[in-house]
Amino acid sequence: LKADMEAAMANASGEKKLKTILLFGDEKSVEMAERMIMEAIENKEQKQRNREKEYERKREAKRRERMLYHLRHAKHYELLEVALGASKLDVKKAYRRLAMQWHPDKHPDNQEEAKAKFQEIQKAYEALMSTSEDDIIEQLPD
Repeated sequence: LKADMEAAMANASGEKKLKTILLFGDEKSVEMAERMIMEAIENKEQKQRNREKEYERKREAKRRERMLYHLRHAKHYELLEVALGASKLDVKKAYRRLAMQWHPDKHPDNQEEAKAKFQEIQKAYEALMSTSEDDIIEQLPD
């Protein structure tokens, strides 16, 4: 039993926790106690594996949510000429640069086109800066 216990008690880092258990009683009672101890160790290991799988599943779900968010707003990122998934600071800088460039007052000869482009830029900026979807993604567990 001692060798089995040592092997079973090895933790995730490969380090073995040495435990010595003395069992007293008749042979049947000792065998039953050994079986129960081994089952407890196996249950502990199974729970750890399940926790790891759950953690990985949640992490993957969060990654998918982030990807969907970025894909849903791909047109907005493109309009603001920033990379997909750019930080809010980068989005803000790009918005300011493009707003200055396309402000209708800067295009007196072609105000209609400038106004339309300026409004598109504003809508894209507002969509990317709205915090509701971003906050939901951030609140997803890792």
